[in-house]
Amino acid sequence: MPLVNVTTPNGALNARQRARFAEKLTSILLRIESGMQEESENPAARSISHVIFHEVAPMAWAVGGKFDNSFVSEGGRILTVVTVPAGALDIPTSNLSAAERKQRIASAVHDTFREILELPPETGVKWAPVVIVEEVPDGNLSVCPKSS
Repeated sequence: MPLVNVTTPNGALNARQRARFAEKLTSILLRIESGMQEESENPAARSISHVIFHEVAPMAWAVGGKFDNSFVSEGGRILTVVTVPAGALDIPTSNLSAAERKQRIASAVHDTFREILELPPETGVKWAPVVIVEEVPDGNLSVCPKSS
């Protein structure tokens, strides 16, 4: 049950890009969380998976101490925080550790934004959107799934 918060400057993503990002990343994150190689449609899991977009004024976000684009990467200012319940990434039947799953989540965010923003494959050009993957301790996150 990922909770994804994406912060960008006003107008950085249009409605189509937000919709594509939300759909694609939700599918990928549910696969990573479940340990499945392919997505198995799970309406209950989707009903508690949230992607929330926040827009801020350009003068509300400095990079490198500057409000201009002096230190901004090719993808622009992007902060993505992916929150999962503690232990959700520890899957005993998987050969991946929780740390490896977190790395896959961060990579999925980067790759999805590159695709949505139609950026070329990464070739060493500065590309540094911030991705934070955090686990919330038991009892600190509760979402009730939609009942059928």
